[in-house]
Amino acid sequence: MVRMLCGIRTGREFSAMVTRQLAAAVGVAAAVAVGLVAAPAASAAQGVLKVGDREYRNPSGCYRNTTTPLRVENRTDQVVVIFHDSRCAGERVGLVGPGSLAVSEFGGSVHVP
Repeated sequence: MVRMLCGIRTGREFSAMVTRQLAAAVGVAAAVAVGLVAAPAASAAQGVLKVGDREYRNPSGCYRNTTTPLRVENRTDQVVVIFHDSRCAGERVGLVGPGSLAVSEFGGSVHVP
């Protein structure tokens, strides 16, 4: 049996080498895939959101209106959505951009992505 002559490998050695390289490549691909899937969701908006008479630092999610009319002061880095419903569902009645103030007669809640 010829082992290695001038860098040429036998069939069995070549097969073993390819198997090791394939296993390493699959391992790297799996690690990358897990990293992408397990990556945390985007964090909360940065800044302060004022809804009615309450302030929320680095807000995320749904905030119910406690005053009429709804007054939203958005000092975050995200656009927030005003909903008619008190659970951030149903009809959207407005958007409030970063650094903006809005007053909504029909606003029931505010959602921060």
